[in-house]
Parts: sequence; C-alpha cells; structure tokens
Amino acid sequence: MEEKNKDKEILMIDQDKFFADIYKELFESEGYKVSLVESCEKGLDMISNRKPDLILMDFLVSEVDSIDFIDELKQNKKTKYIPIFIFSELGEKEDVDKAIEAGANRYLIKQHLTQEEVLAEVNHFLNN
Repeated sequence: MEEKNKDKEILMIDQDKFFADIYKELFESEGYKVSLVESCEKGLDMISNRKPDLILMDFLVSEVDSIDFIDELKQNKKTKYIPIFIFSELGEKEDVDKAIEAGANRYLIKQHLTQEEVLAEVNHFLNN
C-alpha cells in the first residue's frame, strides 16, 4: 500500500457495481480511500458532507446527468477545484467534447485502458 495516498479520497460514481468494485479494490490497494455511489444525486449528497480529492465518474444519464453534475460542482466555490475524470464506455467525440467543455479534467474510455493505465492516470494527477 502506498503511504503517500492514505489521506487521498476518490469518489467513484458508476451504475455498474461489478466494474466499480474492481476499480475500488484497485485504488484501495494503492492506499486511497474510495467512496462508491451509483448516481450523480448520491454523489452530490456525499460531496456536501466531505470533499474528495478526485471524482472518477461514468458518463451517466439520470435525474441529474453528468454534465449537470459537473456544471453544478464547477459553479460552486467550495467544489470547483475538485478534479473530475469521466471514465466511460461512451467514446463519441461529442460526449468527450461536452464533458471537457463542462469542466471535466480528463475523459478516459474504459475499453481503451488497462487497470494499470487508469491507476497511472489517477496517481499522476493526484501526486504531481
């Protein structure tokens, strides 16, 4: 376990519990604290209680969709600096552009990256 990561928390928002649990275990093995919720609504509730160091979220469509979620965070002075990575199976240029324009820091396409590559992206962003 990486000692340098022990105080860093990742909020994962993903409806695919099986997939999310795999990454939760991976990040925890590196020493990160990981909170997992399945909707943007629950993510907003969690963030109102504590601020994560990184949000790793699927490109979701629900009551509060991903773009609305990002907009809400980026317009709030308490949350606008939380980095957001979209981690999705959706890789259409339009989806990527919308997320980046809304304020996402990175857009990672699930099937294009290995677990090690995703971990390297997160480690690089949180430790540099």
